[in-house]
Amino acid sequence: MSISVDFLYQLEPGCQSAVIAPSLISLEATVAEAIALMTPTDATLPTSPLCLLVTAGDRLVGLFTEQNLVYCARADVSFAEALVQQWMTPNPPVLPIAQLNNLNQLRTLLLQTLYLPIVDAYSRPLGLVSTASLLRALPLRSGKCGLAPKSQASAAALNQYAQIVFEAIDRICLVDRKGVYKIANRAYLTWKEQTAETLIGTAISKVVGVEHFNRVIKPRLARCCGGETIHYEEWVTIGIHPEFVSITYAPYVEADGEISAAIVTVRDISQLKRAERAEDQLRQREAFLRNIFDSAAEVIWVAERLEDDEYWIVSANRAVESILGISTLDWIGRRLEELWAPETAQIMRSRYQACLEQDQPVTWQGPIATATGSKWMLTTLSRLDDCHGKPRVLGISLDIGDRRQAEEALRLAEARHRTTLEALPDLMIRMQADGTYLAIKPASEMLMLPISVGDSLRDILPENLARHRLQLTERALQTQEIQVYEFDLVIEHKTCWQEVRIVPLEADEVLVIVRDVTDRHSAELARQKALQELQQLNQELERRVAQRTAELRKSEQQFRAIFEQAAVGIVQADRSGRLIRVNQRFCQLTGYGESELLQKSYWEFTPAEYHNLDTECMQRLFAGEVDSVTLEKQYIRKDSSLQWVNLTVSLLRDSSGQPLCDMVVVEDISDRKRSEQALEESQQQLNSIADNIPGNIFREIFHPDGRITLSFMSQGEKELSGLSPEAIKHDRSLLLSTIHPTDREQFERRLLASAQALQPFDYEYRVIHTSGEIRWARESIRYFRLDNGDIVGDGITLDITQQKQAEAKMHHALAREKELNQLKSRFISMASHEFRTPMSVIASSAGILQEFSDKLSEEKRQQHLQTIQTYIKHTTRLLDDILLMNRVEAGKLTFRPDILRLIEFCRSLTRELQPSMPHHRLNFKAYCHQAIASASFEVRVRADRELLRHIFAT
Repeated sequence: MSISVDFLYQLEPGCQSAVIAPSLISLEATVAEAIALMTPTDATLPTSPLCLLVTAGDRLVGLFTEQNLVYCARADVSFAEALVQQWMTPNPPVLPIAQLNNLNQLRTLLLQTLYLPIVDAYSRPLGLVSTASLLRALPLRSGKCGLAPKSQASAAALNQYAQIVFEAIDRICLVDRKGVYKIANRAYLTWKEQTAETLIGTAISKVVGVEHFNRVIKPRLARCCGGETIHYEEWVTIGIHPEFVSITYAPYVEADGEISAAIVTVRDISQLKRAERAEDQLRQREAFLRNIFDSAAEVIWVAERLEDDEYWIVSANRAVESILGISTLDWIGRRLEELWAPETAQIMRSRYQACLEQDQPVTWQGPIATATGSKWMLTTLSRLDDCHGKPRVLGISLDIGDRRQAEEALRLAEARHRTTLEALPDLMIRMQADGTYLAIKPASEMLMLPISVGDSLRDILPENLARHRLQLTERALQTQEIQVYEFDLVIEHKTCWQEVRIVPLEADEVLVIVRDVTDRHSAELARQKALQELQQLNQELERRVAQRTAELRKSEQQFRAIFEQAAVGIVQADRSGRLIRVNQRFCQLTGYGESELLQKSYWEFTPAEYHNLDTECMQRLFAGEVDSVTLEKQYIRKDSSLQWVNLTVSLLRDSSGQPLCDMVVVEDISDRKRSEQALEESQQQLNSIADNIPGNIFREIFHPDGRITLSFMSQGEKELSGLSPEAIKHDRSLLLSTIHPTDREQFERRLLASAQALQPFDYEYRVIHTSGEIRWARESIRYFRLDNGDIVGDGITLDITQQKQAEAKMHHALAREKELNQLKSRFISMASHEFRTPMSVIASSAGILQEFSDKLSEEKRQQHLQTIQTYIKHTTRLLDDILLMNRVEAGKLTFRPDILRLIEFCRSLTRELQPSMPHHRLNFKAYCHQAIASASFEVRVRADRELLRHIFAT
């Protein structure tokens, strides 16, 4: 939508063209919608700038210009999803309408911004002023200030506008269709390093070069003079300083609507470009650091402290997934208790708190319980505040499990070696080449001469033994090979044989290992005896092998007996399916003899429909996917009958794992199959019975998690609601949708309450059939609870529509009967009153005649007799009315119409009724239209005289 500029009457006529009416857009609009509004049309080409006023309600809150659109495009966001409020320039400088004619204020503000909105006292936008629009307000052929304005005020305003344009920070010039400079402001002249005298009236081609003018500027100038607004950005170099500029070509429209020139606006956005480059470099550095962050072998994370002294993870690298077994997405945003075991979370919280309070790194190592187990980690925590000063904790954990295991293994190995050395019974001596003892590890289980550190070999051993050992020591040091020899020595009056190993250590040191081998020499003596004992053992072994062979033969006989006498069929077959061995039970199952079966393969008595299944099972067995296969199938017996069996097939393999043959165990399951068939038939019968019972039989299950499912529903539901039971069992909400909205909430509430209390449920409600018909249903359910917590409800729903209709008819009949009884009561009461009055008159007149007959004149007596006769007739009419009512109720009333003179009938009826109303005067008058009025006028109708008399008399 666009705003109006009705306030322009406040300006001088010559200055009104400086104010333009841009389009408005709301905060919630998308950038795509803003682009649509900023796209020029034929009607908006001359005047509409590339600027939208952003409003919240009717208040101005920001600007959305072509520069904002550039920022949005460079951010690589979706225009259809990005909102204007995310990319607009908020709280721009504005010009209040009260200061509209304050040209100094206008000049000051336009020096700060390219677009200046005009607002009223309530911040509602009224229009827009820009340096380009001010330039449009200046007539092209006007010398300094344009053509002679009609007033001095307009001249002053135009001069002020010209000064504002001249002093604007944007570089602005006006170029005619031929490419000749007409106007240029101070910023443009300074940029081009020209003066007004040298530039105005000069062709652009002389300033920028003919080639550049023809190739770049001339096409753009032609497009602009054709009514198109052109905007582009490029690097330019004036002198030695390159600049990145934003250039806009806007059409200049004369008062008669002709486009005579182009307004060229150049803005230096080098700082913005450099900032974008810096931002790109920052993003690249951030991506580089992020790659380092994610590529680090250590687990690195950042935790933030919440208000309740809790900590949650705000960032983490990819190592958490490879080391801790937790994905990065699952790690970020989780609290300590959600990531670590309780004891680990407690340790982490205390270390986090110490790190933040002491503002010093905290390092420790220990086991950490993770999703994949426990790991030994070296963890360092340090404080890392964010850009807002909010405290955060940077954690780095290194998996030192392998290093710790290596250290532990080294420690254990060292301890084991030390223990081994200490446990060795050998004497170990570290000795110099000259025979001096440097260190001694005494022997634990051998006789040895008394020695100590610092002794000399020559002082301990006899001369010949000492000389021999020194010679071997010299040889070991020269050849760097271990020297071994044995000798005997008398110690404590016992002859001991010792083995000596001389191991070179350093240039002049050796390790002398002395072992007592006296027992070995004794063992050599005992070797002959051992050989004799070994021969005896060989003989005993041969005897035992013979005995074991006999036992195996007996075991084989027992296995054969079990094979032949087993209650199930047992078969061995080769890989092609040819039978190798069968037992007697398998022969009974198939009806063939053993010799016949050994000439067959199991494919010959397997029906064709099982061949693919058997092939698939055997392939899985041969491939090693399964150890055995169990399946149910039928065999073709010798008499062509079918036999149901259960097969268990396994492979016998050789020592290398290659299959040898199939082992098949065959079980007769005919009885079970017959039972299953009988059960299925019984189930079908039950379903048929349920489907043919009037109403819908169902089973409803209430699960502990709140779900309600239907395990069974008969076909009666289709007749009741029009829905199929299969659809309802898949979606129970369909069943609820058939219940009348007025009854649905009460039905559901009472149903859940009855199920929870295990109380019977009986409820009548209305059902909306799929045809639109409303029916009445009555549902009865009885509940019981299963061991798993499920509540099962068995129920039946009956269609009671006819019963409800009959009840409605009965209630209507009872109401009608009650109404008739009340009518009768009122009629009897009225009739008794009507009878009492004439009878009283008759009795009174008869009494007067009886008592005073001789005293009355003849006229009086005739009057009383006439009264008696009149009231007797009245009583007779009442009786006739009662009889008429009785005939009406009995349905015996007849209609006998005849030609009747209506006026004469009414006059006769008036005379007849007058005596019964002595206190009232009955008058009858007939009225008719003047056109038919006459003294002889008579109305003839066809009616029942008696019925009409009863109606008028009543």
